Amino acid sequence: LSDRMLDYAASTGKVSKKEAIKMAGDFLRGMNYMDFETALLAILTDLGVDVSEFVREIT
Repeated sequence: LSDRMLDYAASTGKVSKKEAIKMAGDFLRGMNYMDFETALLAILTDLGVDVSEFVREIT
């Protein structure tokens, strides 16, 4: 799922895969109960990327 989210985010032109990974990693720093995919969803949402398809998959 993470790979597909990163590919989709990069295809929007709003963020590169590398930037998204770094931002999600920074966001996770100090968080004990959040996984990478959730952090990535939060970052992409903040950037204005539509993540509704991925949210439906998770729930």
